[in-house]
Amino acid sequence: MYKVLLVDDDFPVRVLLKQMINWEEAGLEIVGEAIDGEEALEKINELNPDIAIVDIGMPIKNGVDLIKELKEQNSRCKVIVLSCHDDFQYVKEALKFGAKEYILKNLVTEERLLVVLNQMKVEIDKEKVEIQESQQLKRWANRGMWELKQEYLQQILRGIIINKNKIEQLIDELSINISRYSNVLLLVEIDNYEDVINKIADRHNKKLFNFSVRNVLEEVLLGIAEGEVVDLGGKHIAIIVSFENEKSELVIIEKLNTLSHKIRDSINRYFDVNISTVITEKTNKLLDLFNLYEKALITILIKFYNGGNKIYWTSDSKTITNNSQSINVKNLEKLIRKYVKESNMLKLEELIDGILAQAKTKRISPNKVIKFWLKIHIILEKICENYDIEMKQLTDGSLTKKIQKSETIFELKEIIMVVVKDIAHYFKSETKETTISHEIVKEIINYVSCNYMKDITLSMVAERVNMNMAYISHLFKQEVGESFVDFLKTTRIKKAKYLLEHTDETVNSIANKVGFTDRKYFSKIFKKVEGVNPTEYKKRIV
Repeated sequence: MYKVLLVDDDFPVRVLLKQMINWEEAGLEIVGEAIDGEEALEKINELNPDIAIVDIGMPIKNGVDLIKELKEQNSRCKVIVLSCHDDFQYVKEALKFGAKEYILKNLVTEERLLVVLNQMKVEIDKEKVEIQESQQLKRWANRGMWELKQEYLQQILRGIIINKNKIEQLIDELSINISRYSNVLLLVEIDNYEDVINKIADRHNKKLFNFSVRNVLEEVLLGIAEGEVVDLGGKHIAIIVSFENEKSELVIIEKLNTLSHKIRDSINRYFDVNISTVITEKTNKLLDLFNLYEKALITILIKFYNGGNKIYWTSDSKTITNNSQSINVKNLEKLIRKYVKESNMLKLEELIDGILAQAKTKRISPNKVIKFWLKIHIILEKICENYDIEMKQLTDGSLTKKIQKSETIFELKEIIMVVVKDIAHYFKSETKETTISHEIVKEIINYVSCNYMKDITLSMVAERVNMNMAYISHLFKQEVGESFVDFLKTTRIKKAKYLLEHTDETVNSIANKVGFTDRKYFSKIFKKVEGVNPTEYKKRIV
């Protein structure tokens, strides 16, 4: 609907115009009336009409003066002039100042009025399209400029552009907000980037994630220092911070500290994601930006040993090198087999911790450590094959993928310890069944296996086998190696693990099925036995 304002000091003329056509049917709406140019100007600014039908000869401010003011204001309102024969000089002047069409009052007809109004509608539509196209071109130009800036900044950091004059030329032409003489590089790495992206189902939203992270970094940077944010693709984003006008090293360090902490806090708050950051030394040469980037990439590898969600400085960090050193563990397979079969989790954990400590001391690259972990994976797979133990994660490739994408030694340890614990539990339960000789204890174990989901107590079991409770408690622990209560808990947790691995039932439902009436208590016992709560255990399987 196009909005129309009627401007005429003659009331009968306004009434005639309103009654002459069906305005609504023509796609038009009369939004107001005015009796002189002064009132019309106020109404135009207030109501923002698309079209104004204006009488030339009015008191206070005539039509020509109104049209002049509208032109000065760059108003988009289209003016149709109403005039008498003796007003033609005024009409010519009105057309000169921007009126679009004129109608003689004594010759106005329904047909003539509709023709003129439809012409205005066509002009308005055409103008709207032109404005939209112009705005789109501006957006494209700005977008094109931004992409061009990003492309050249990436090339500078990656050492593709190595000509100082060329870099200075680009700084001027693209208004790149970095210093010619004093810059620091911050390298931001999104922790567990692959997992973060995999949680985002839609491809468009995956692109939007990086875009949103970059926007947050730009906003934080804007409030602290001059510089540019460079999207390097994937998990890395660089920030070139300019300190051209800052001479105090203490102030620079303080600003970098503030910036890095605010970035980390903001990304965590907005996206529930952790980041690791490397802060480089200051360089006085543009060409050194490439060297800073290379050094930051090497420094970020320290995260593998020290953990994510931290801030590292290249000036005080020991770098990891691709040296010829390797992890050496004598009789590795023999030790793993021995400790697993003995269900000796303490020794197994000591072995794993020793391997990782050796790797950290020797500053061995993450790739070499991950390869060594895959070797342990093969050993565990062999053990399972030898004893017909079904371990889905060892055979379906999921464990291999977890190892390969691990970003820290803490993740590697957790991954392998979960599997080792499962295999050790198998040997522990097998040992119990084959070494228990007392028939009463065998009967109790069988009873627990069939009734673990019920409210079983040692008192009930003693009554069932018609023996003293204290004696049964002592006998059971002597034969099995753990108390009756602990054995019952372990049995229930084993059954719960099976249901978590092979069904889609809720944690509440599984807790009830294995004999726990309190979900919180179930989660507490499960975590005590497995190291993680039931929900986390289920996520790992998935």
